[in-house]
Amino acid sequence: MADDPQKLTLRVDGKNLEAEHHGPRAEDAPTIVMLHEGLGSVSAWRDWPAKLARETGFGVFVYSRAGYGNSDSVTLPRPVSYMHHEADVILPRVLTLAKIGRCILLGHSDGASISILHAGSKTRHASVRGITVISPHVFCESISVTAIEGMRDA
Repeated sequence: MADDPQKLTLRVDGKNLEAEHHGPRAEDAPTIVMLHEGLGSVSAWRDWPAKLARETGFGVFVYSRAGYGNSDSVTLPRPVSYMHHEADVILPRVLTLAKIGRCILLGHSDGASISILHAGSKTRHASVRGITVISPHVFCESISVTAIEGMRDA
């Protein structure tokens, strides 16, 4: 299995999204779809997608949401419902365009929240077999609000 990812650009909702696929093709093995955190992107995952593909024998697909990494920019501020839009509209289109078959969503922070929202959505993609979430936003802690305000001010 080569460590060189297949680099892709997906056109979704009028935006170009950068993406990479590591390991076996979607038709040859299940795929782990990694959804990044609020300050993440394809490059922020570093070498983890390639290592995960090697260790599991699964394909690993990563993409940067619009406004992150080398994907097209977005108008800020985002609406409060942007994660719902990502879960209900964007993610199903990404999975279809990337021809992802059987998959497990692996989300971190914002990506974890999007995974949870997608799993409970009426538009849940038929390929999604399960989710793994790391630090999803299921309630708002004051420490998080303070940290975000500090980052904004910096």
